[in-house]
Amino acid sequence: MNQIKLFRLNLIAAFKFTLLMVIFAVAVAGQNTDEMEVETLELAQGVEMNFVTIPAGEFEMGSNNEAPAVGPAHHVTISRDFGIGQTEVTQAQWQAVMGNDSREWLRAPFQFKNCPQCPVDWVSWNDAQEFLKKLNELNDGYKYRLPTEAEWEYACRAGSETKWSFGDDESQLGDYAWFDKNTKSIQPVGQKNPNDFGLYDMYGNVWELVQDYWGRYPSGSVTDPTGPSSGSDKWDHISNGVIRGGGFYGQNGRTELISSVTRSSISRGARPSGNDLGFRVVRQ
Repeated sequence: MNQIKLFRLNLIAAFKFTLLMVIFAVAVAGQNTDEMEVETLELAQGVEMNFVTIPAGEFEMGSNNEAPAVGPAHHVTISRDFGIGQTEVTQAQWQAVMGNDSREWLRAPFQFKNCPQCPVDWVSWNDAQEFLKKLNELNDGYKYRLPTEAEWEYACRAGSETKWSFGDDESQLGDYAWFDKNTKSIQPVGQKNPNDFGLYDMYGNVWELVQDYWGRYPSGSVTDPTGPSSGSDKWDHISNGVIRGGGFYGQNGRTELISSVTRSSISRGARPSGNDLGFRVVRQ
């Protein structure tokens, strides 16, 4: 009888412990959700743009273990919070802001048409600046711009120090990104898992324009870097800007070409030859 009673007591204790762990896990999950601050900008009836507040902090940018273009790794301080688009700018958002412009090339600079929730996919630097100009004409107390390259990587990493925000296991990449192993075209935003900041499609779908000119990283610690004052690359193009994150094709199965440190350059002003270039917006 004593053994049966002891077994029952142990069983009850184990049940109570399991219940407490479940309650704790739910509470922690709820706390993380509550702490993620998301603000909404209404662009038109039924069309909104969500901005996630990214807290100030520090991180190691770049890598010494991959392509030379992504090094050297260096310490970066982001000194103030900033808001960044929860997704890449979509066709619906573009049309809500630019729809009254009579110029077709500005009104619909994308090849995968009739997909409102797909990202704009064929934009140039100038296109993005026209869009941002329209947003800034709202005069709502915020400044709208492209993210700096450092802000983009900081937001992409979401506190991680691994190849991807979710770790180093490349078999999980398909849970977070549209790339050449799981799609042959642009896909609607927000279908894959977000990173720990709540941002979607930081990897793949479309490359994303950032504010910086192309150039080598500094070797020392920096605060709020904005890149070089002019851009160049190994072919001596003098007006190249940076794009980040990788697109939906072109990796040939090489997952290292779509990581937190992935970067490439593109000539500013010219419309891109590929159909996988978009952007997301920062506001302060």
